[in-house]
Amino acid sequence: TRASTAGTGALVVQCDVADRAAVQTAVDEVVTVLGPIKVVFANAGIHSGAADPYSLTAEAMSTMLDVNIAGVIWTIGATRP
Repeated sequence: TRASTAGTGALVVQCDVADRAAVQTAVDEVVTVLGPIKVVFANAGIHSGAADPYSLTAEAMSTMLDVNIAGVIWTIGATRP
């Protein structure tokens, strides 16, 4: 993770949301600096750019699902009380 303050009461943390451990590390860092998380906005998402989903490689589809679906689940799971 890479964190920086963005002003009073804010913290910017960068992580790979497809990586469950990275998400947990980022959340732990936020909690350490700012205290308990009250609201989370899980909005990471990627698009392959392919007009036809059947033309995607298995790797591209896996990456898209890891970020767009698993990333949301990991984020919500790591931040729930």
